[in-house]
Amino acid sequence: MSSSLTHRVMITRWFQGRWPAHIRDGAFSIAWKEMFPIVAAVVVWGQDLKGMQVIFFTDNMSVKHIINKQTSHCPKIMALVRHFVLACLKYDIRFKAAHVGTKQNTIADSLSRSQFHRFRSAAPHAAKELSTLPGWLWEI
Repeated sequence: MSSSLTHRVMITRWFQGRWPAHIRDGAFSIAWKEMFPIVAAVVVWGQDLKGMQVIFFTDNMSVKHIINKQTSHCPKIMALVRHFVLACLKYDIRFKAAHVGTKQNTIADSLSRSQFHRFRSAAPHAAKELSTLPGWLWEI
């Protein structure tokens, strides 16, 4: 007989912001923009995820496949993939991505639209202050 235990960890930290001009005005795909926050989360909070198995939920099927296959034909996305995989290796994070419907992706969707009241309703456990991202991350 075997059993498995699923341990869920509630992450209370979050970040949100406006894309820098070079990303907002540049040729960055939706997949890149959906992948970036996942990479940023692993880079910024990787120490807190050390040794864990993490499921990244995304409402973008391309990002789900990119994470699960760890590859992309797009050079800009591959730069993100490399940072993502290296951070996961550094912190011994085992990962996979799963698709979640847009309607179930309330927290991320509300942050991406700067709908803070909706965000607070969906995530009452969230930290009061947002986390900041290191400047170098925007240059990936």
